[in-house]
Amino acid sequence: MANNLGYENLKELDEIEIIIVVDNEVDPLSSSSASIGNITTEIRRDLINKEETLNIMEYCCGAHGYSVLITGTCNGESHSVLFDAGPYGKIFMDNSRKLGIDYSKIETVVLSHWHCDHSDGLSSAIEAISKARRDHSLREVVVDLPKDRPSRRGIRIPNSDHVMVINNPTFEELEKAGGELLKTDESHMICSDFFYVSGKISRHIKYETGLADHVAYDESSSTWTDDPLIMEERFLVLRIKNKGLIVVTGCGHAGIVNTLLQAQNPLSDKREKYPIYLVMGGFHLAGYNQESKIEETVRDIKALINPAFLAPGHCSGWRCRAALEFQLHEGEAAFAGRVAPTAVGKIYNIS
Repeated sequence: MANNLGYENLKELDEIEIIIVVDNEVDPLSSSSASIGNITTEIRRDLINKEETLNIMEYCCGAHGYSVLITGTCNGESHSVLFDAGPYGKIFMDNSRKLGIDYSKIETVVLSHWHCDHSDGLSSAIEAISKARRDHSLREVVVDLPKDRPSRRGIRIPNSDHVMVINNPTFEELEKAGGELLKTDESHMICSDFFYVSGKISRHIKYETGLADHVAYDESSSTWTDDPLIMEERFLVLRIKNKGLIVVTGCGHAGIVNTLLQAQNPLSDKREKYPIYLVMGGFHLAGYNQESKIEETVRDIKALINPAFLAPGHCSGWRCRAALEFQLHEGEAAFAGRVAPTAVGKIYNIS
């Protein structure tokens, strides 16, 4: 299960802006010791009242989900991609308004995988983007989706026969929202080769076994069957000049080590390994069944990949962030000073 496309044609970008539109954590105050670039928390000046007082209602709100807007610039040319859209339309729309996002500049919407905390905001986001682009006489937005969409998914409740169902928008609902749907499980470039969307992620690490108690509905037998691997999940890659790759994950259900091994060497038959400057998004190390993997995960990220910076968010959990910062590796803290915040409303400017 190897990717069929490498990074040979992936543009080296001069500047990258990453806006975290939806994430679990709200933290407008904490500073960052990670010298990635300029990291700020945005409050629009036009939303501050005439007395110049702080309106706390204009801070972004957290929710269990993930969505980032990424803009890359190369030789004066810019392209923007929305990666995931959070758990519901209202949170995406409200936060994007507070952040002053111009929907008309979003050319492509990429979904990492079919889970509601990433997908249920899609319809609202696509509808707003489509309208803005029509109003500016721009070509319709491309909606880049994993081809494999299970009809129903859920989490089996421990010590019970019940399943908590995970809903997802249908292809028909997304078509109705607008845009041009692209359904693929192959790796590919988008936006004039500014961004790389991975194919399915190969699984090599023994302890990265997916999401325990995750199930899918089998229509033929009318039963729920075990489905821990969530095989359609994808990641997004950019290349920043003189620094390396920026890798953005949705949940990291494939395992963050598996994900980064494929990101640094997308064509497994080639020896070249690309340096990873920043990895951000979900590492999926929160929750009772996942937290036992943290020590091994930190060890292997350091030993096998060693990215310059990490920004674990969404489903990564506080134990994961603490371990990355403080767990010892060969006598010293694994990533001291290299773990960055990913709270909602944070804006990364890297050049």
